[in-house]
Amino acid sequence: MLYIKKGNPPNNLIQYIKIGGNWEISDSSVRNVLRKSLLKEQNHLCTYLLYVSHKGG
Repeated sequence: MLYIKKGNPPNNLIQYIKIGGNWEISDSSVRNVLRKSLLKEQNHLCTYLLYVSHKGG
């Protein structure tokens, strides 16, 4: 098992939640920033399947 040190969530996700957004993120800009942040944080590894993600990277 690989250890992944989690960082802070992106600022625009925090702001989205503060204004009443939920986890079904409808704002594509927030969703894209979150996806990129997670890919970077996880070094483009899928933590469930443990394969290198080639999408969006």
